[in-house]
Amino acid sequence: MKQSGSEPSAVDGGFGWIVLSASFINQVILLGYVKAAGVLFVEWQEYFHVGSKEVGWVGIILAFCGPLSGLIAGGLTPRFGSRPVSLVGGVTTIIAIAVTSFSSELWHVYALSTVTAIGMGLAFQPSITVVGFYFKKRINIANGVAFSGVGAGIIVVPPLLQFLCNKFQWRGALLICGALMLITVVCALLFRPTDRERYFMLKSADERKASNENSNNGHPVITFISTKIINLCNYLGLDLIWRYPRFGMLALSYSLAGFGYYSSVVFFSSRAVHDAKIPKQDASFLVSAIGVGSLIGRAGHGFLIHSKIIGILQLYVVSGFVAAVSCFLNPLSKAFLSLLLCALSFGLFSGALLAVSLMCARLFLPTESISRSFGVLILVNGLGIVFGTFTMGYLNDVTGNYTLSFISAGIGFMMSSSIILLDMLINATCRKQTSDAEGDQKPGDAEAEEEKALRGTETEQTSTKEGTEVALVFGEEKKCMIQEPETSV
Repeated sequence: MKQSGSEPSAVDGGFGWIVLSASFINQVILLGYVKAAGVLFVEWQEYFHVGSKEVGWVGIILAFCGPLSGLIAGGLTPRFGSRPVSLVGGVTTIIAIAVTSFSSELWHVYALSTVTAIGMGLAFQPSITVVGFYFKKRINIANGVAFSGVGAGIIVVPPLLQFLCNKFQWRGALLICGALMLITVVCALLFRPTDRERYFMLKSADERKASNENSNNGHPVITFISTKIINLCNYLGLDLIWRYPRFGMLALSYSLAGFGYYSSVVFFSSRAVHDAKIPKQDASFLVSAIGVGSLIGRAGHGFLIHSKIIGILQLYVVSGFVAAVSCFLNPLSKAFLSLLLCALSFGLFSGALLAVSLMCARLFLPTESISRSFGVLILVNGLGIVFGTFTMGYLNDVTGNYTLSFISAGIGFMMSSSIILLDMLINATCRKQTSDAEGDQKPGDAEAEEEKALRGTETEQTSTKEGTEVALVFGEEKKCMIQEPETSV
């Protein structure tokens, strides 16, 4: 498969605004449902006569299988396009949620929640990456608007689902939710393929083909099974982690952010009720406050970057550190007002961090790899969510309060930001060394350079290969990645 011609331009408006609106609505419905699953947990506990531990497995299933499906979607989207993948995910979600309403045993809920999570992952991932095919100059703003749908979903869907459960019981509520999921199918139909998307689909196919060929070169003893595993990793995008070290650091950082984020949202209300003795009705407003802060953070980060008030990586680091401080201060907060401030600040900065992650990936990767990279980020974030939820729950069981739980969440955010800060410092040092090396060389003095080379006293020389700067410093080869210009997919 060969690619030809230059990169098609993005419309940066027009029908792109329709697509952006569809992406926003998808986030509201899909992730709003995931965040509102706690409403159904209470209903299932009463109906099936089980404890919170048994019902809590549904949350674990949604938190793990959804990101895993997102990884698969990251491999399917560059091959089949955003529209068909999102359509399949939407239809799967509708069927799974509707059938869940007929469950007579808890294991039925487990099985159907797995199918629901798979469908949501397939519907969610393309709805984010498709925005980059319509926007380039305004990609920062568009990215912020798309991700802000998550915050809006946290605000809107939980009270709506609670109302439906009170009015129609949990079975009727799920049937209505299944009908509402039809909106995701309509949104997917709006993801019209563009010349820009087809262009990057071709480039992605060429990249996967080249990567598969390179995996077999010079390795005659590789077995058939291991070759298939390598090819599968390349198809899903897992190879990006070791092929691009800076993206690998971002993946680790994003996993740690997931460790601190989801569990903090889940246990925020419980901590307010059991530790701070806040009334349940007031505690429910704290979760909504997190949603309000998240909505502002996810929507506002694009305007900050577009206005060049702060850089992409700087915003990621600052947001992580402030979110960590919010977690550290949570156990010290006993009054409703102080907890409300913690909720707003946590939602604001954690929302900005999670939303800006895709912008960071655009700095570290070639354009044609962005679709696959987002699937990888969703997966590692999901792994962090699972471990974070188990860890915070375990610490609460051991200590009898949520103090250590929120401290561990804060440590997760602190480590997440520290990794990207370390990456920034390493990259800045490499760039400075390269700049100094270029400044020491005198243009036009070829004879002097040749004499130096013959004497073996050359101290610095630079060259550039495939996005990597190579510096020869006193005979040692040092490599540092060049920061890619901001891309749009």
